[in-house]
Amino acid sequence: VGAPFVSRAMAAACRPAAPSRAASSSGRGPFPALASAPRRAPRNAAPLRAAPRAEGLLQGLGKALVERTKGTSASVLSSGLKKTGQQLGVLDSVLGAFGGAGSDTDDVLDELEEVLIMSDFGPKTSGKLCDALRDECEAGQLATGVEIKARLKAMLVETLTAPGQEAALQLSGHSPAVLLVCGVNGAGKTTTIGKIASRLRGEGAEVMLAAGDTFRAAAVEQLEEWAGRTGCSFHRASSDDQGPADVLGGAVKRAREEGGVDVVVCDSAGRLHNNYELMSELEGVRDTLRDLGEGLPDETLLV
Repeated sequence: VGAPFVSRAMAAACRPAAPSRAASSSGRGPFPALASAPRRAPRNAAPLRAAPRAEGLLQGLGKALVERTKGTSASVLSSGLKKTGQQLGVLDSVLGAFGGAGSDTDDVLDELEEVLIMSDFGPKTSGKLCDALRDECEAGQLATGVEIKARLKAMLVETLTAPGQEAALQLSGHSPAVLLVCGVNGAGKTTTIGKIASRLRGEGAEVMLAAGDTFRAAAVEQLEEWAGRTGCSFHRASSDDQGPADVLGGAVKRAREEGGVDVVVCDSAGRLHNNYELMSELEGVRDTLRDLGEGLPDETLLV
């Protein structure tokens, strides 16, 4: 729905209605003669139009939302990868400078690493790929940008299809196992916890959800709702001055004391990696959990 349409519809809806005729069968009133006399429309007057009903605006908005949400899962996945594809589209220009006059291998590969990071490959994987390409360039195995690009494709396929890549959660190291969920604001951490809890409960595990997000409004209530839906026990702060580390540490202690809990899933407040204070708070959570057992948390998920 475009802005002009909304503006015209709202203006029409707010336009004052035309004054109704003062029909009086008795002819009484302050001006009985005028009230009883028929009114003549002014010359060259534009015909009156009924203002559009409010339902028309709401229906238009509804249709727009339906159109925005149309599409198959394949099209949604394709649109989600569009940004990555656009970032990788500059590979040819980056690698085109390789092997030319005055070109430097380190500069080209450093720029390639930056492109991979911007394409959501992550710093660790991007650095590993570029280091391997650098070694092969120095060994004389790669001489042109075309060869580097072909080798990069092969390495990506090898990384994704490497045997022994265990995707299942490793939650058998401790009793109870501890799963810490982290991520940026609005990424869907709490909803993901609800899905994980449902999956674990379906496999017969007893689960406790720990409300470590003590910052966001209604975060505790949202997680408590998920605990009720999935049949999990729930742990929250006992007072307003308890921080995330105290809450999550208390959840693990409580699960051990009560017994019968297989997995403690710990929620955390959303944070950006460049916020020093919030990242320090997350380190405090990790240190508190490690004090309760070597290797805790068993798994850390980044949503």
